[in-house]
Amino acid sequence: MPAKHLASLCWAFASSGCESPELFQAAKLRALELAENFTVQEIADVLWSFATTGNSDPEVFAAMANLAQMYIQGFQLHDLSNTMWAFAAAGYPAPDFFERAQRVKRSSRDGCVCLSAA
Repeated sequence: MPAKHLASLCWAFASSGCESPELFQAAKLRALELAENFTVQEIADVLWSFATTGNSDPEVFAAMANLAQMYIQGFQLHDLSNTMWAFAAAGYPAPDFFERAQRVKRSSRDGCVCLSAA
């Protein structure tokens, strides 16, 4: 299953209120395999899904925190806020991510608010 489909699956189950530990355990294993294939939106969706369902696995959050930190300049505000919320809701500190997030500046491009490292 491609990263895009896994992120969509996690989001759909979380949005429907399904907290299935079995499903999220399987998603965790696949997410760790695919971690470097996720886009910033997919990172945000996976983290949001895990946090929303109470399946806040430290391994998933650690892997996604590393990716989010590396790709911070690609986050749109919505994805950034969902990612920050997910870390907070899961109780996962992600200090490097939050430090980088504090240093981003907003710039408008094609009517879309985008982020770039300051």
